[in-house]
Amino acid sequence: MKRFSNFGPVIIIVSIFSIVAILFAACTSQQRNDRMLQARLDSLDQRLRHSYTPGFGELMLNIQIHHSKLWFAGTNDNWELAAYDESLIRSAFRKIHAYHPDDPNTAALPMIDGPMDSVTAAISLKSPPAFRRSFVLLTSTCNNCHAVTKHPFNIITIPRVEPIGNQVFSLKQTN
Repeated sequence: MKRFSNFGPVIIIVSIFSIVAILFAACTSQQRNDRMLQARLDSLDQRLRHSYTPGFGELMLNIQIHHSKLWFAGTNDNWELAAYDESLIRSAFRKIHAYHPDDPNTAALPMIDGPMDSVTAAISLKSPPAFRRSFVLLTSTCNNCHAVTKHPFNIITIPRVEPIGNQVFSLKQTN
């Protein structure tokens, strides 16, 4: 028994060294994982900074095209197409809010909500007179918004020419 009593301090030292080595390895592994995760986050952040964001003007041009298409769909009693173009106008406004929340022009956009609701109601009623009235109000509100945001030179009118030459707006032409 006496032979093994000298090993007591050695066993304690070896045990402590083993615990320290395990903790060191665990910490080193965690630091490596943290560095890998940070590198991935940095890479994703870099990609996001260089991803495409539509400009305010691009989104407004999109609205202008669908404004015109909405007119021709509604005046031709193509209510499904009118509802579709109305939804695309609303989608573009949501994108402006999402992509350009700090642009001072974005603050004026809520003025369009009432006229858009009026157009939506006219479409759901399938009422040509209500559609025409609500569309005139919508167009006038677009111009009021442009004036408020210091873009009075950007005047929107009731469309006179179909914006897309390869689209049928009247369902009567397809039957």
